[in-house]
Amino acid sequence: MIEREYKFLLTEKQFHTALKTAAALYGASKNQEQINYYYDDDSLSLNRRGITARIRQKGGSYGLHLKRHGHSENDYAVSEETEYIADGVPEAITLPEFGRLTYKGQLTTGRHTFMVGPDVSLDMDASIYLGLTDYEAEIEFNVGAREQAQATILALKLDVINRQSKSERFFAALERRTTI
Repeated sequence: MIEREYKFLLTEKQFHTALKTAAALYGASKNQEQINYYYDDDSLSLNRRGITARIRQKGGSYGLHLKRHGHSENDYAVSEETEYIADGVPEAITLPEFGRLTYKGQLTTGRHTFMVGPDVSLDMDASIYLGLTDYEAEIEFNVGAREQAQATILALKLDVINRQSKSERFFAALERRTTI
């Protein structure tokens, strides 16, 4: 699956303001907690190559996700994601393309999803990982719905585009922690 999205890192205050505005504009959100369990080799080479290997837990379901973070086009990120069924969260996984990958840690996200239109969704995420909390707005859209996605950006008064994915922020924090 190809994913196109605008991403914005927010302060806690900006997050709550945008959340209220989104509820007023788009109605009630679907709220869900998801936990990403990240895997990589000992040198974190997947992360360095822009590839995320994770098991994502939503409720009692688990999926193994491989996400290849692509390039940016017109300030939005383009990624390719593949999902496989997983049975849980092992200490290590072996993938034909990458070999043995070990568990590196988790990131827990409280997600509020708003349907802006049939081809545009807004995720308001509060994520906790490695003792940190960050806030993010992600506007995902299908080809042909870019103008509606941009209108959402204006309506929520979002202005600083974030080029780092959740996994990149997680691994940067992990590296800071292990070098101290």
